[in-house]
Amino acid sequence: MRRVYNIWIVIIAAFAVTILIGFETGALETLSTSLENAKTGSASPEYSQVRAAVSILDTGTFNFGEHGYRGQQRGPGYPFVLALGFLTFGRNVWVIYFINFLFFIFAIIFLWQFSRHFFPKGWDLVPVSALVLYMGAPSQVWVASYEIFALALSTSAVLTLMRYFDTQKLLWLGASSLIFSVWALEKPAALYFLPFVLAFIIFAKRKNITRKKLFVHLLVFVIVSGVIIGSWSYRNHKEIDTWQIGSGGHTLLRSSSQVYFTKSEIISLALSFSVGDLIGSKLYDKYPLDKSPKAWDPSIEYRWPKQLNWIVRDLDGEVLTKTEMDAKMYREAIRNIKAKPFAFLARGFLGLMRLNAPLNHRGQEITRLFVGTHSSIPMWVKIVFILFVRLVWLSVILLAVYAIARHLKDWKTWGLISLLFLYYNGANALLTHAEARYVLVIMPFYFILFTEGLRLRFYLTRNPRG
Repeated sequence: MRRVYNIWIVIIAAFAVTILIGFETGALETLSTSLENAKTGSASPEYSQVRAAVSILDTGTFNFGEHGYRGQQRGPGYPFVLALGFLTFGRNVWVIYFINFLFFIFAIIFLWQFSRHFFPKGWDLVPVSALVLYMGAPSQVWVASYEIFALALSTSAVLTLMRYFDTQKLLWLGASSLIFSVWALEKPAALYFLPFVLAFIIFAKRKNITRKKLFVHLLVFVIVSGVIIGSWSYRNHKEIDTWQIGSGGHTLLRSSSQVYFTKSEIISLALSFSVGDLIGSKLYDKYPLDKSPKAWDPSIEYRWPKQLNWIVRDLDGEVLTKTEMDAKMYREAIRNIKAKPFAFLARGFLGLMRLNAPLNHRGQEITRLFVGTHSSIPMWVKIVFILFVRLVWLSVILLAVYAIARHLKDWKTWGLISLLFLYYNGANALLTHAEARYVLVIMPFYFILFTEGLRLRFYLTRNPRG
């Protein structure tokens, strides 16, 4: 009973933090706005997720009944949820924020269930409290995007898989496969983690059940995930001429363009991602003045079409559909990688630094903190504050890595979330432009590992011979 009381305190705190962020960012002022009057921001009906939800209600399709890229390429889950919310409560902006907050609460409760599985009383509140205080989570409540939805999916997918390991019941395995599949449709980076899940099931269960039973269990996972992901992939093939569930060519070309950066551009970018623009400009005389270093070839943005454009003209004059443009960008990215494979692998460290940067209350990386603002604050105070925030966050990450290292042999208990931590960082660092918000979806596992690392250090401090 005491534990339930404590989690309610955490939920109330989550509500308070979310409201404070909404007040500071001005999002609270849009609560009473109808969708048709929401002209700017992610809640606008011109924004992809909201547009798809409105299309479901008006036409029963994701693209207003038209062929081409007016509709959805990623998964249908979040637009369906929005559409259900609009149908129930009306087409108002507050419905979006209400739905997002519900999924935030679900993520907190799922994470709490994780914590109870791993930690004794008292320690189980550390991960959920950390998630509430991590600005990347409550800030996304005020954005009409699938980030919070995917956060709830990731925690519930792994939680149900753990229930399967504990009970060996196919119902839990089927539920986990279903949730993993929806998560992969919303966040395509998760798609390639599914083979790791299958391998983990094989190695974890091969000595506990018969080969025939193991084969049946694997078949259930493959069939459920194959039907869900395959169906949406086929829909994309019919509607927008691609089997892909995400337009990754644009993203991969961004990251691969860094292989042609000059030495000064690489150094500037590394400083920006590691200590921020203010400190970077003080440390390096070739740092760009009054702006952040470029993170990719800027011409890529001129080539990538606006959301509603289906037919586009490339800079070289070639006329393409958006799907064809994405495929063209894939080919160019592969050429860049083949031309300088070691440079591409090395730039992955830049991606890791950016992925694991601290976020502010708007869910944005703090690279521009104090640049050109708050002139009344002494420079040394600004620098100390920036370094303090970054060192605190770096300590969280290092403790998570420490927990992984300490539990290498205990892989049946810690292996899955450790793999997820390492995979998601590696995949996004190499294959995307590595915005820090991309790891929000696995932040619950960051905090589980951080808590374990903290607990281990606390135990070793009190019991040095242990």
